[in-house]
Amino acid sequence: MLICEICQLSFTSLNSLKSHKRDQHSSAAHIILENGESATIFRESGSSKFKCFCQKYFETIRGFQRHYNRNKCAAPESLNFSQEDPLLSSTPSTSSNINDETAESSVADSSVACSESRKLLTDLSFRKFESSFKAMDDQMKWKLSSGRTVEDVLYDFGMELEREHAVHSFILDTSDPEMKKLFTGQEWDEITRETELETTTLPESILNLIQEMNKTNIKEVKRVLLKYAEIRYSDYPTSDEFHIDKICYAIESL
Repeated sequence: MLICEICQLSFTSLNSLKSHKRDQHSSAAHIILENGESATIFRESGSSKFKCFCQKYFETIRGFQRHYNRNKCAAPESLNFSQEDPLLSSTPSTSSNINDETAESSVADSSVACSESRKLLTDLSFRKFESSFKAMDDQMKWKLSSGRTVEDVLYDFGMELEREHAVHSFILDTSDPEMKKLFTGQEWDEITRETELETTTLPESILNLIQEMNKTNIKEVKRVLLKYAEIRYSDYPTSDEFHIDKICYAIESL
């Protein structure tokens, strides 16, 4: 087992470890500008992230390069390529020069990315996300009155992210404040109206079953299942008995 000495993640092969260190801990990312010139972008010393010309930040080289190649963000015309600019330069500055194969104390902050609860997306994950989007039937998408489609908005947002998110399964979480920012006020009102669900009150018999199943001992759970056996294995006089059977079946299947 190989360990990254910077963030303590483990790897099964040397190639995967090198790829990880190059992507998450290298100081420099290389891109090709619109004019055909190659450029090197360095992590900012404060945030340890790559800052694009559009002012967006990225914690990995692949995330930054994926964003730039997709959007081709324009470099400032006044930028002097001969200067050792922390954003764009042909040679790394002393403060941001980090060897790919050694762990320097100056990259300690970048290890924060490794401790995030959400996993970094792989190239394969992005390809699957992109394939799912391209396979969609435009006629089946949720088209808002503004003319925009929800799936298109989620796709554009998801392609900019470096870590796993519900949008990569095309799930629109209306409780997520980041989602609200993607839409206009009118669009968001339309979305929330469509997604509002009426609160359903469970029948007392179902509530009693759920309460009885709240046990910490498997033997006690089995006793409850046995108690409801007669109801389960007889004809369902009402829909309540049907739901009781399915709930018990779900518990048995755990």
